[in-house]
Amino acid sequence: MMNTLDLNACISVKTEDALKALNCIRANKIFAKIFPFNNCNETELNIAVNKKDLKTAMLMLKKNNIEVVAYKSYEENIIGTFYENTGY
Repeated sequence: MMNTLDLNACISVKTEDALKALNCIRANKIFAKIFPFNNCNETELNIAVNKKDLKTAMLMLKKNNIEVVAYKSYEENIIGTFYENTGY
């Protein structure tokens, strides 16, 4: 079973597509969480996934006509980085 410590990649989508994108990714048995990471603005949200699932998640979004604004993989857990560097 996956948990948030395994999330080390993110996919940026338009805010209005975020829930549809999350459901699409999860429907394919990929563990994912929506987070408003520091590089997001009011028109985007990031969906965090494990980088081993990044390619599959991106293909599922493309197949469902959901635009990917950006994507990135990290060496460390992105959720922990978010809480350490919230900007507040």
